[in-house]
Amino acid sequence: MPTDLLPETYRLSWITTFLCMFYSIRCATAFLLHNARLFTSAALFSLTWALVLTYYGATSSPPEVLSAFAAFLTVYSAGIVIRDCKGIGQRVSIWEWLPLAFLGALATTFSLPLVQLSTGTALVILSTCFYAVGDVAICLAIWWLAPKPIFAATVILFIIYLGFEVQYAYRFIALGSANGMTYWLQIEFGVCKMLMTAIYMTLLVRHGLSAMHRKLPWWKLILVFCKLPV
Repeated sequence: MPTDLLPETYRLSWITTFLCMFYSIRCATAFLLHNARLFTSAALFSLTWALVLTYYGATSSPPEVLSAFAAFLTVYSAGIVIRDCKGIGQRVSIWEWLPLAFLGALATTFSLPLVQLSTGTALVILSTCFYAVGDVAICLAIWWLAPKPIFAATVILFIIYLGFEVQYAYRFIALGSANGMTYWLQIEFGVCKMLMTAIYMTLLVRHGLSAMHRKLPWWKLILVFCKLPV
């Protein structure tokens, strides 16, 4: 673990990431079991946060490949939602096949230098590219799921989150892996990821509610989420 970071910061990052994972899992199991596509999308999104959780739980310098794989899963979580909204007969979009090209480059870094860069630097660059594509894909999914004012506010949030990713990548490359993440950057990441997860998963549940759940008021849906009697 980098020595310039306080242990409390890592605990905060772990807690916020765990909450994102838990919320995604609970949304899937409480409301989306009847819809295979949306349940799979929520499951992939949950796995995204599980990988990031492992990243923060590393006892040494966190393995950057976990962050890259997490970003890759984000793209396909959104891709499934878009396909569900548009219809399963649609052609594969650029947002679904472009990450496969990044994945090939990612695998290459395990055995060969990428453009004469170290493996760690290459993984950070590829991870940032993945997150950029993932952010666009989720924003497109929200375009189909939400009213336009909510979509506009979400785009701003995702741009801010991507800015944090770029800042981390720059610090990692320019200052070294031990100085890539700062105290405040981890807090900013935590706040953004919780807001993003809350908005995305809530909209996903709203879109995929079963006929039975659609009849319930919002406060009863909260009871269902908490496994309390309705």
